[in-house]
Amino acid sequence: MISMPEEQPTEQKPKRKSPRKITNAVKPAQQKKEKSKQVFETGKRKSAVARGRVEPGAGRILINGKSLNAFPEFQKMMITEPLVLAGPAAANYNFDIFVSGGGVYGQAEAIRQVIAKGLVRFDKGLKKTFLDYD
Repeated sequence: MISMPEEQPTEQKPKRKSPRKITNAVKPAQQKKEKSKQVFETGKRKSAVARGRVEPGAGRILINGKSLNAFPEFQKMMITEPLVLAGPAAANYNFDIFVSGGGVYGQAEAIRQVIAKGLVRFDKGLKKTFLDYD
């Protein structure tokens, strides 16, 4: 009679523990609220294109990583025109803008568009003010 070799029990690997839950993780509902606090806008004038982020803050304006004070006075006046029209409420927003292409004045007008569009997205009542001015 032919004898069959006895089956030896195979070693079982220990079960993996479930990963630890992180308690300070941001919930999806909170992520949506945080994302809605910032607005992305674009502005174009001739061949100049400006892309920017507008968010509630202390009133900082950065253009290509530089402060607004680095620009000549006339360009500063053009760029800040929507802020003057919006009044003191505009001082509560930060603007981070990247602009490329075109000339100096085309870029200034594209930046001005980004600022105006961003303010309108936060306060719909400003749209009529901006349209009446131009």
